Amino acid sequence: DNSVKHLMWYVMDVALRDEETQKKGVLIINNMAGASRDSMNRNAIQGVLHSLQNLIPVRLGGIRLFNQPWFFSWIFPVVSMFMKAKLRERIRVLGTDYAALGEWCEPPSIPEQLGGQLAWDHEAWIKIAP
Repeated sequence: DNSVKHLMWYVMDVALRDEETQKKGVLIINNMAGASRDSMNRNAIQGVLHSLQNLIPVRLGGIRLFNQPWFFSWIFPVVSMFMKAKLRERIRVLGTDYAALGEWCEPPSIPEQLGGQLAWDHEAWIKIAP
């Protein structure tokens, strides 16, 4: 299933249209609440890793993972073996420590679900995204 990889490519494409984003880079915030073992598809994970490490021309400031499911502690060590050191060093698994996100982002840029002030509406964004 390539839908996760395609979604990531689309979001990165839209983000990179902004000159400021091109200069400063991106911070990926992944709220894993509700993730299931089935959503941890090996092919999807490999596609996303390959894209981030080799294909998408983006300055990746980091990846912050929140609300990871119980089985994540088994999967992540295996997955991280296939990551380049540079990517592995930029990932932080923060659980429910939403306040830690303040080290990298201002509250207006942090989604409300993670303790910030950004009222994010996926459906509205999809309608206005190029």
